[in-house]
Amino acid sequence: MFQKYRTLTNRNYRIITNLVIPLGIMIITLVLWKYFGYLTALFMVGVFMTAEVAEDYFGFGSICKKNQLGMDFLKNGYHGMKYFEDAIIVDLFLRPVRIAVYAFVVGWPYICWGGNAWIVFEQAALASVISIASVNIMRYIDMAQLVYTCTIVLVGIYMAFAVILYLYGNIVLAVVLGIGLMAVIAMTYYHMACVIRRSYIDK
Repeated sequence: MFQKYRTLTNRNYRIITNLVIPLGIMIITLVLWKYFGYLTALFMVGVFMTAEVAEDYFGFGSICKKNQLGMDFLKNGYHGMKYFEDAIIVDLFLRPVRIAVYAFVVGWPYICWGGNAWIVFEQAALASVISIASVNIMRYIDMAQLVYTCTIVLVGIYMAFAVILYLYGNIVLAVVLGIGLMAVIAMTYYHMACVIRRSYIDK
């Protein structure tokens, strides 16, 4: 499954997405936290989520838009559809993993100082839900400017809910967000799979 993900994404994209951007934002967050406190980390989770949404444009582009799949070469092979579906599911699971690792690394000092660990989990889950849900829209967009505009809107949505979770978060909301994340992953995978299957039928 990971081999198929590697086949459909180039090496530079994987390095930048999985290492460079997470580590860069992580370092910036820890430095800012030293001077401005945990709320900085809360804001930076939104920045990380923005990077997740924007970088998807360079990895998968507007693959859902009609006649712009950009992966027509998959139709030349018997297992092309399976390659695409496996790559999509890997991508969908890597997103929350990256966000969770980032959130818990920068949130660990907060937890050690007596902060609520559920708040850190909720922020990571919220960012993951928005990031993955956005795929259902962003992969229909073929204009970089519009992609960046949408990411700004998504950050606004994240920050609004993040503040609410910070003030009123509890274990019940954490469980709801966890279940919601699994549901969003399943629905997005189904949507992407339907798109590639329809692309095999020329109309």
